[in-house]
Amino acid sequence: MSPLRKLSCTFRFFVVALCLATACMWQIPLAGPEVDARYKSLAPASGKALLYLIRPPQPGEGDPIGTRILLDGRGFGTVKGGAYLAAMLPPGQHTLSVSLHNRAEIVLQLVPGRTYYVAQGLRWREGKFFVWLKRLKPAQGRKMLEQCRYALKNEFDASLR
Repeated sequence: MSPLRKLSCTFRFFVVALCLATACMWQIPLAGPEVDARYKSLAPASGKALLYLIRPPQPGEGDPIGTRILLDGRGFGTVKGGAYLAAMLPPGQHTLSVSLHNRAEIVLQLVPGRTYYVAQGLRWREGKFFVWLKRLKPAQGRKMLEQCRYALKNEFDASLR
């Protein structure tokens, strides 16, 4: 393959990737400042645990690419870089998972009255984005939460009311 043809194929790949990323970016609406502040100030309801799933900003690492998160095998919501989800859950074992070119899963044992923070992100490797999940310490989770806004595509939103 000639160098010019290789360059043309590479250029087309990046144009398609940019179009897909832009399309994903516009499909995940984020809350305004007042609504976002309300979700950030939540406390666990009586007999429940509060879970935050945070997708911190990662400039250059797939920020606009939306990832669909599952909670206990059901849709939880969709996040992009700089967004988070929240859910009020009963105590016990709960599983968060996300898939793209790989599958990441984390199992949490929730205790009533506590708040839990899990980070989700993307890593570019071997020409693909790979997803990851990581449990955060409360101080680290609160700090990361401040960099993000609430994602309005949250299927567990009713649990927060």
